[in-house]
Amino acid sequence: MCWILWSMGHCWSREEKAPGQPAPQGFQRVCESGDGDCLFHAIARQVHGDPSCAGLARREICDWMQEHLPPSAHASGRSEFSEAHRQMVAAQRPEVLALGTREDHPVCEYVQRMRRAGEWGSGLEALCAAYRYRRPVRVWSAGGYSELCPPYSLLDTGAPPVLLLHNGRDHWDSASGSPPATSGSEGSQARPTAATAVADEDEEDVDRQVALLLARIPQERPGGRRGGRGRAPRSRRAGGRAEG
Repeated sequence: MCWILWSMGHCWSREEKAPGQPAPQGFQRVCESGDGDCLFHAIARQVHGDPSCAGLARREICDWMQEHLPPSAHASGRSEFSEAHRQMVAAQRPEVLALGTREDHPVCEYVQRMRRAGEWGSGLEALCAAYRYRRPVRVWSAGGYSELCPPYSLLDTGAPPVLLLHNGRDHWDSASGSPPATSGSEGSQARPTAATAVADEDEEDVDRQVALLLARIPQERPGGRRGGRGRAPRSRRAGGRAEG
């Protein structure tokens, strides 16, 4: 697992082709428009069958965040967001969610900003998409693989996972296809099922990957301006910071 912080510095226009993360073996990369809505294009393609429904996907995810992320929702028992994920978000994105407070304003302010078209989606939105659509969200990136899942009781076991590729800097694409039925190191890289992921990695390591995904994809605005108020956390090993 690579512990280098990802940097995000350039917002690709519709006419430009953003450098992409190659798809793992057995999958194909499906390029999404680099217009600041690429995460939501990818989610809309796989959930609604049409990348042009990115605005709908953004609205659905933000509506879920508005309802379940505020501290008051957690305190009243209305939130579906697990305590483990809440602690991870608080550790990696304290400017959005802080433990020990019932102040909803930071979350609401963040969600209001995320509702705007062109506001870059982050690992937090990918995690919340897993809750909103009741399915795993699997992310392959230059730094490795992460699987984002809500509690099992919330999963729609018949729904296919959302497959995402992140280039380690500033762009999301979709992945499509089925992994090959192979064993060994090449087959495990594709992570074809949640069962395979659990077999290959213990729960603590999976949780660490989710936390790293949240840390490595800081929320930024087009043009390299950070969307949140906090700075990206430092890598424990690399000691670097995200560039903007």
